[in-house]
Amino acid sequence: GWPSQQELLRLTRTRPGEAVSYQDIEEDPSRLLATGLFRSCRPVVTPPQRGGEFYPTFLQHQAPPSADEQSHSKDAADATGAGVLLKALRPIGATEFIVAPRQLPAVKDIQLRVDSSLRDGPKIPKQELDAAVKKALDSQAAAKDKEVTPTVDLLLELRADLLDIAGAAGHDRDGVEVLYQGTDSSRVEAILRAVPPGRPASLGGLEDTADDSDVEPFRAAPRLVEIGISMRVPLDKVAENMPPRPAPEPLVDADYSHDQQPCRTPWRRWAGEEEDAAEELAKDEARPKSPTEGPGGTFAMLLSNAYARFQDAAGLNVGVESGEAWRTAFRAAAATGAAQVVLGDRPSQVTARRMGDAVLRGSAPLFVAACAASAAADYAAATGAVPEGSGVWVVLAGLGAVAASLAPVASPILEVRALSKKTPEEIEAAVTVPEPLQGGEGVMKLWGEDALLGWPNAMDPVIHERDAFMGRVLAAAATGRAALAPALAVDTAADGVPTWRYVMGKDGPEEVTPVAEGDGIYEPLPAVGAVVAVVGTAHVRGIAKGWQAALDDLKLDEYMQY
Repeated sequence: GWPSQQELLRLTRTRPGEAVSYQDIEEDPSRLLATGLFRSCRPVVTPPQRGGEFYPTFLQHQAPPSADEQSHSKDAADATGAGVLLKALRPIGATEFIVAPRQLPAVKDIQLRVDSSLRDGPKIPKQELDAAVKKALDSQAAAKDKEVTPTVDLLLELRADLLDIAGAAGHDRDGVEVLYQGTDSSRVEAILRAVPPGRPASLGGLEDTADDSDVEPFRAAPRLVEIGISMRVPLDKVAENMPPRPAPEPLVDADYSHDQQPCRTPWRRWAGEEEDAAEELAKDEARPKSPTEGPGGTFAMLLSNAYARFQDAAGLNVGVESGEAWRTAFRAAAATGAAQVVLGDRPSQVTARRMGDAVLRGSAPLFVAACAASAAADYAAATGAVPEGSGVWVVLAGLGAVAASLAPVASPILEVRALSKKTPEEIEAAVTVPEPLQGGEGVMKLWGEDALLGWPNAMDPVIHERDAFMGRVLAAAATGRAALAPALAVDTAADGVPTWRYVMGKDGPEEVTPVAEGDGIYEPLPAVGAVVAVVGTAHVRGIAKGWQAALDDLKLDEYMQY
């Protein structure tokens, strides 16, 4: 007779995969207590368990326009993403509600009343109703030497019997409900009636008794704000002393302020068996190694981190934070009604590993040869095999050979470091594209910005392989033939608020779109109207040149080996 877990969870605002606020979580216990089924209820929120990774979900709001934006047309603002605010949501592993059923007094008498709302429909046999009530009372009276059935269970079982009788008589079972009154005493009244129009049916019949003294109202613990060492005050007290905040801006309409509805990405959540399999794989010692493991991975991370540090510093000099190009593209996509933002580059750890291996292959022979020459020079100087007085010069020449062998590895880092030291005007001039990208030949390399291409053998893993990788992802998306990469797909909820979900392409390699990562798995969009690719200047010509090859072969596996 108890409502199912799914029926109870429909009452809550906390739903798997949906945006939820602190207030929603704190109000859900009151919604469950309002059923009259529970004595107490409290929520328990746990963080994500598997690996602690953060997979972003974004809510799309409309930001208040600036004065400059107000002076431009709406279409121009949409094209740049102006007026769109994307808010990242903190991930939650699980929200559980710990409940305790009510302990009601044992029932000695039940008075059943059929409401007038059922008199015009099929006649319900009174004898069957009375028999159901008698059965319930007898079940407690007969239980003298064994545990008595809890009153809540007894009333729920009686409710199910009464609804079955009404349904057998010809009434719509879902259109009839049972309400109980007087449960705080041993004499209970049961009312059988039609569900009022426009209101959901009662879940257990005890809603009218939810305010009885045995039900413990849920009171959320005050959230504390730290204002100093060992000093915390309740958040509501801080709010009382804060100046009033302006009214929030209205949310973006479900149609993104455009005439057409966005094309909804076909996707589904991960199944339980898929998540279980991913957890087992994570424990398997025979699983494939991470690109960052081993000497090659360590070397790659050292190179990448050193280079990125100076590149980020150069960006900050001109007021551009790391990742700003991606954020700008995302905002523009959201503002123009795009259905998804495909993250189509090769995973950075794989690129770094393949680059590190290539640089090692290119520089290690020179370094070994230089070290051998230096050792030979040291030996010659120590044994007198060179003219007297020239030994120190021989040793210095050997050391110079070692330094020269390291120069190809160090010079790109020194170049991007020099870029980071320049003025904002000089940096802007350095990264300005000097010629049209269309129709040109070769890789467009910008001084400082693309300095890493100077590393030995770096051109293939950093440019050519990624050109081919991104070209195949673009070709798959444009033709609707496959979903090869992770994406942020917009999901317009019932309340009309666009929610961008991180989902895995169903056709990508496991290393690119791993099982059980993100919110779920998506299929390619049907009837794609346009695809806009946001890539670095060094990749434009290579992607265009390899476009036909990408259309002919969408396989990515060869670019994922390390």
